[in-house]
Amino acid sequence: MADLLIRRYRAADAPAVQRLAPDAPPLQEVIEAGGQAWVAERQGQLLAYACAAPLPGLPDHFDLQGCVSAAARRQGIGSRLLNALLSALGEQGAREISCAVQRLDRPTALFLQARDFTLHHEEWRMTLRALDALPPVPDVPDCQAQTLPRRQAISTFRRLSDESFAGAPWYQPYSEEEVAADLGQAQDVLFWVCDGKPVGFVWAHRQGAAGAQIEPVGVLPGARGRGYGRALLLAALHRLARRGVSHAHLAVWRENTAAIGLYKELGFQRNGRRYYLAYEISRL
Repeated sequence: MADLLIRRYRAADAPAVQRLAPDAPPLQEVIEAGGQAWVAERQGQLLAYACAAPLPGLPDHFDLQGCVSAAARRQGIGSRLLNALLSALGEQGAREISCAVQRLDRPTALFLQARDFTLHHEEWRMTLRALDALPPVPDVPDCQAQTLPRRQAISTFRRLSDESFAGAPWYQPYSEEEVAADLGQAQDVLFWVCDGKPVGFVWAHRQGAAGAQIEPVGVLPGARGRGYGRALLLAALHRLARRGVSHAHLAVWRENTAAIGLYKELGFQRNGRRYYLAYEISRL
């Protein structure tokens, strides 16, 4: 192990990282966004990488990804690489890092749990496969689904999102720049407007020729319990169907039982789950 080198990622490492892990994110982009990327090498051969990408809206929270080559496992390389990454994050003032895993009994999850990562939350993936069999949008007096011009859509979405989710464990604020960068068309965000005031929203992200990711969906606390969320989501799904979308999926925290109940009522079915393991960097 004396010849093992743990160091920061360099742009010249990109081909080696791609060979090691074809699904690795672009590490230079992670760094430019304010994250960290480190590698482990021995005698010029790259054996592992680990990166921490900042989460949108939560600049002191990071998403962990990494890989150790099969031949280099069980040699303590992963632990040394992770320690270097966590130390660098601590120096830049990071508070928390999390990693998504499919199961808690698989090697990656066991490795992280042995290093004091704990279960933060469980997320369900739900899919609706038949947008052509939706019930009609209910007629709600003085309310309608509508889109807004781009600049107004961005500001209205941010305000409604903050007011809808503040205090919830899944709350993740959005900056104006983040919304603008991710919003392909202003029409992708549909608002529920009652008596001229927006009280809810659905953001639909097109994926491929026939798919869409629904995220997020929100209704102001004072407007809940009136069927607005159901009506708005139905309106958004019907719009997607008219645009050629045949299936839609979304992700939801397991604890968000009200949302899960609505999604099931409209035909969404759970077809996967992810567990998020988290570590409090601030305690280093």
